[in-house]
Amino acid sequence: MFMSHRAWRHAYAAACWHYATQPGDAGAARGDGARQWQSLRQSMFSWSDGPTFGMRRPLRQLAWKLNLTDAQIRDVVDVLDKLKTAYTQARLDRDRSTSEIAAVFSAAAFDAERAGSALSMRTRATDALNQELLAAMRRIFELLNEDQRRDFAYLLRSGAFAL
Repeated sequence: MFMSHRAWRHAYAAACWHYATQPGDAGAARGDGARQWQSLRQSMFSWSDGPTFGMRRPLRQLAWKLNLTDAQIRDVVDVLDKLKTAYTQARLDRDRSTSEIAAVFSAAAFDAERAGSALSMRTRATDALNQELLAAMRRIFELLNEDQRRDFAYLLRSGAFAL
């Protein structure tokens, strides 16, 4: 049976945790000290082999692929956080318009004005999201140098990163 990578990591970590927390049993038989078990536990349960920036993995990969400086990473985090908020707001507006459209269908008579306002809410949300995307693209363009922009364009074309 196929097991996803995350499920495999969890099962492996759970099995190894029991082994790693029993230094009196297996560890004592081999003569391993408590410090070695502590380092085993710390290395075994870190989710990456490299330095972590305290962010999600796609951003760490982006920072690695583009060779971003710490200042650039902080600025990209701000840009992506604003984009995440804009996407969430657009999704909320779309859900509100869906609710309004459902209310139109639940009424006894068709209300074209209410349906039009619900659809215009979607248009406004899309326009606001496009403005945020434009501002984010402009800011990221200013942050990156020429080589980084070329690599970023490649990541966008290949689908490895999406705005």
